[in-house]
Amino acid sequence: MNPCAPRAGGDMIGFGGLRVGLGAGRGLGIGLVLGAAGGVALARRRGSRRRMPAAAQWQERLALERGDMAAALLLRRVEERYRELHASRPALPRRALAMHLELNLLPGLAMYQVLREDGLAPGEARDEVTRLLAHARVGSLRAPLLGRPGPGAFTIFRWATRVVMRTVYPVEGWSVEWVEDSPRRIAFNLHSCFYVDVLRDYGAPELTPAFCALDDAIYEGLPYVRWERTQTIGSGAPYCDFAWSNPAAAGGRGGDAHA
Repeated sequence: MNPCAPRAGGDMIGFGGLRVGLGAGRGLGIGLVLGAAGGVALARRRGSRRRMPAAAQWQERLALERGDMAAALLLRRVEERYRELHASRPALPRRALAMHLELNLLPGLAMYQVLREDGLAPGEARDEVTRLLAHARVGSLRAPLLGRPGPGAFTIFRWATRVVMRTVYPVEGWSVEWVEDSPRRIAFNLHSCFYVDVLRDYGAPELTPAFCALDDAIYEGLPYVRWERTQTIGSGAPYCDFAWSNPAAAGGRGGDAHA
């Protein structure tokens, strides 16, 4: 969200680390922007400790499925793999890219690799990672988007999306073509994606849909926006068609395109 700006200017997807509630609408924009900045700061702090994000939430979920002892043993191996991946991670040109790598990609990849070593088929391991990512992330990402929206909620959502795309999804990681930015709809096409590129480099492109699924879990069913993405690069499409329309606007489409 799940995951941008034009290639000439500048994720997701879910807007990492959101913390401020929606309230009457204003909190949505504040939450998205502060969450973006907070996510980058959190990546910096975690990077110095080399601890795996979401480990506690994952152990909680795994304990329900496997029991406390098996969950603890699995998490110990996954955290060790995360530390290995973190130690050999590539140098990145932007701090925002490090946030995505260290908070999202490397934990998911570490879990996926360990599950595959334990004999799970690629699809089974990916599905488990999808469930764990959702357990750890969707609640905190979606909570600020809920609540009683004010009459200008979609306008604030548009503004916040532009800010987050510019700051959290830089052009070094995403190639974005803006399609529309109007009171009726905000839409852009992703022609390249940092998540796709990183997972391909690590030999696990099949894991990408686990991260794409976070977008669906976060945005579906919100009262003031209609989530309209139909395809993703991670699922084999040539581009991702991110789009949110305003249910309060007649037809949900139209208006002036983003210049």
